[in-house]
Amino acid sequence: MTTSDRSCRWKWYLVNCLAMGEAIAFCNSALAQIVPDATLGVESSVVTPQTPDYSVDAISGGATRGTNLFHSFEQFSVQTGRTAFFNNAADIQNIISRVTGSAISNIDGLIQANGTANLFFINPNGIIFGQNARLDIGGSFVASTASSLKFADGLEFSAIAPQTTPLLSVNVPIGLQYGEKIGDIHVQGIGGSRASQQSLGLIVPANKTLALVGKNLTLEGAFLNAPGGRVELGSVTGVGQVNLSPTDQGWILDYQNASKFGNIQLSRSFVDIALEEDSSIFNQQESGAIFIRASQLDLERSSIIRANTFTSAAGGNVSIDVQRLILRGGSLVETTTFSMGSGGNLTVKASESVELTGELIGIGFISSSGLYSATNGTGQAGSVTITTPVLLIQAGGQVNASTRSSGKGGNVSVTADKIYLIGRTANDLSASGLASLTQGVGNAGSVIINTQELLIQDGAAVSAATFSDGKGGNLTVNADFVQLIGRSVGGRPSNLSVPARGAGDAGSITINTRQFLVRDGAGVFVESRRTGNAGNLTIDARSMVLDNGTLTADTRSVNTNPNQPQATITLRAKDLILLRRHSNITTNATGSNVIGGDINIDTNFLVAAENSDISANSTDFRGGRVTIEASGIFGTQVRNALTPESDITAKGASPELSGIVELNTPDVDLSKGLVQLPTNLVDASQQIAQGCTPSEQTGSFVATGRGGLPDSPNEMLTDDAIEVNLVTLDPKVSRSSLTVWPIAPMPAPVPIVEAQGWVIDKNGEVILTASAPTVTANNPGLNPASCNVSQQRN
Repeated sequence: MTTSDRSCRWKWYLVNCLAMGEAIAFCNSALAQIVPDATLGVESSVVTPQTPDYSVDAISGGATRGTNLFHSFEQFSVQTGRTAFFNNAADIQNIISRVTGSAISNIDGLIQANGTANLFFINPNGIIFGQNARLDIGGSFVASTASSLKFADGLEFSAIAPQTTPLLSVNVPIGLQYGEKIGDIHVQGIGGSRASQQSLGLIVPANKTLALVGKNLTLEGAFLNAPGGRVELGSVTGVGQVNLSPTDQGWILDYQNASKFGNIQLSRSFVDIALEEDSSIFNQQESGAIFIRASQLDLERSSIIRANTFTSAAGGNVSIDVQRLILRGGSLVETTTFSMGSGGNLTVKASESVELTGELIGIGFISSSGLYSATNGTGQAGSVTITTPVLLIQAGGQVNASTRSSGKGGNVSVTADKIYLIGRTANDLSASGLASLTQGVGNAGSVIINTQELLIQDGAAVSAATFSDGKGGNLTVNADFVQLIGRSVGGRPSNLSVPARGAGDAGSITINTRQFLVRDGAGVFVESRRTGNAGNLTIDARSMVLDNGTLTADTRSVNTNPNQPQATITLRAKDLILLRRHSNITTNATGSNVIGGDINIDTNFLVAAENSDISANSTDFRGGRVTIEASGIFGTQVRNALTPESDITAKGASPELSGIVELNTPDVDLSKGLVQLPTNLVDASQQIAQGCTPSEQTGSFVATGRGGLPDSPNEMLTDDAIEVNLVTLDPKVSRSSLTVWPIAPMPAPVPIVEAQGWVIDKNGEVILTASAPTVTANNPGLNPASCNVSQQRN
């Protein structure tokens, strides 16, 4: 519709309204749907259409208290192409407006105000910002579905229970009060990135606040922008208060007095506080911020939350406080510096879980979902911190802090009960996982993991790598159970790594855990593939199992100090280190003057099987040193070269350049103290009597041990040995008082007579007899005529 058409239509409505004698308010309702109520009495708002095309509704009047201006409306909506203009005085600091009716506010036009006034707009029924919604104000903008606005003096400007004679405050607002009735807020747009390029969306001036707080908050194709300022997104579903604190950048929202929260969803949307290159802000006392509070925050379909800086001013911080955070479909949260300004920190606190899933696949284009902090300039990158019970990253999702220039990279810190890192992107190029990287001269930050359970599977990775001149970061894992399992479809191993793939030296890996498992092609790598030195690997555990797994500190770099080994692997396991199915522990070296690294193992038992090797070899120089402290070493031997068996080697380029293998085991011959088994074994078949063949066999087996035979003096004492003391005379008894008893002759032994028969007594028991009385057999399974039963002997 053209401007001329809108003007003609407005005039038609106006003429007809006046001709019918209707109130001007009705005409305003039909056109702009901005209808003041009568709750402010003589200070009620006045809405006046302005020429030349009558598409602007000027809002004047209202109640002024100090620097606060109050407006109250029965309904407030702005149609497409229209403008709601708050025509305030220049000294007004806060324009505070409410909707007391029952209609949702539909804003699809422009909201405008004079000067630098902040604009508060509350409608408990709900607010919808359409694709054409715009802001043209000099201050902050706070839109809420709260029931009232509270002030420091205790007064309240309520949309639910407006007073007939309201008491209005001269103080600044201190809180948004939420009651039982809370509406949603929807923001629509043409697409986040596209809208940002055309500056179409809800935009406030630099260093100001844009706040949206409702029951549930949905952004679809929306663009929210507060350059260098604050964006506050909140979802409150129950009775409570969101506190407001004034700041140089507008307002800081605090949810400590709110207990129930709803959901915030972003789809194809862009939330941005970046300081662009053309920004006039090069320094500021307070950094910008994006703060989000909800039960669940869901980012999908390439949604972006960004707090970058392209100037010398510091970038903004991003804080997410939710129960559950979900990023998918190429969505990301980013704090990056492209200049001298330091990058902001990214903090996630989720009381249930954080899930980074999936990717956006376009024509040769794949973008992983993730949380990112980076520096592309001289400024230091911020850090990424995650606190949650469960962290799940899959299908190429990432948490990444990196540097691509001279600025130092940030740290990645995760505290969780369980961490699951699974798989890679569909093209197998990008791993799911945690990373701190350097691709410039700046040093990478560190990765720190504190968890009960860490699972890295199907090609996922945790890395603190260097790809250039900068030094790689350190990787620290504190966990009860660490599992690295398998490879990706393309054969890439699940891993913990601090590789050096440029001139910069690699960092080190430290793992403190109770159980450590690496299997099915997974590995831990502190290797160097270019000129940088490899790092060190230290693992402290109760038990370690490598089942077709690898621990590697190999290097190909040129050693500037030929007397210094490249890398060291130190393994300390209280109980056991088990290697099987072609597992490897290596500090091998390739290159001129490159010494093989050191391997130090301290455990109770070291067991190796199925061609599992421990090697500190050097192809072109001197072999390294292998030192093993163990109570027992089984299944492996020290050899001069690798064989199809399980080996321990420190081979050099020549025999005189061989390294050192030192095995320290207790001075105990395990063969001593063993009882020699007899060579003439008893034939058990000859010890069974063949006296009878009962048709229904019954019997018993009694193990009496060795009876009264003494133990061999060469045998060890057993727990069931009976101690028998020597017999001594009582020294108090004189020999003269001892009575000597005569020794009676031994009675003649009663001959053993073979039983000839049996009888049953009155108790029903069987008694063997020496004669064969005539009896009637009570058990048809026994035939006394054909069975001779010998008398039992103890």
